Amino acid sequence: MTATVRGVGAVVRNLQTLNKDIESAARKASVRAAFEIESEAVSRVPVDTGRLKGSIGTNQAGDIIEVGAGVREGSEIEYAHFVEFGTRNMAAQPYLQPAVETVRAKYPDMVIEDVRAEIRS
Repeated sequence: MTATVRGVGAVVRNLQTLNKDIESAARKASVRAAFEIESEAVSRVPVDTGRLKGSIGTNQAGDIIEVGAGVREGSEIEYAHFVEFGTRNMAAQPYLQPAVETVRAKYPDMVIEDVRAEIRS
């Protein structure tokens, strides 16, 4: 008894296309997560003069996405880490790490949503 399978080439091509779609969706989810971290950090940062809050941003260069204080061009804030981690004279007022943790919990669902959307389109 023999069986003939036709269309194997098409299946392989579809899987290769699917892999590209998944990679694209994962990149989109990562960028979306970075901007959510930015938004969350802005909402959490303590405000005195507003310079630190205004310096929080997201910068993407190739495969690297950077989120934090002083990321925006021309917005170097030399004291951002003192606010986040504290000093011996000042208690920590974390804003960035809690933002990361909040979005980290949602990130797997964000990837799933974007993969589903990419596959459906």
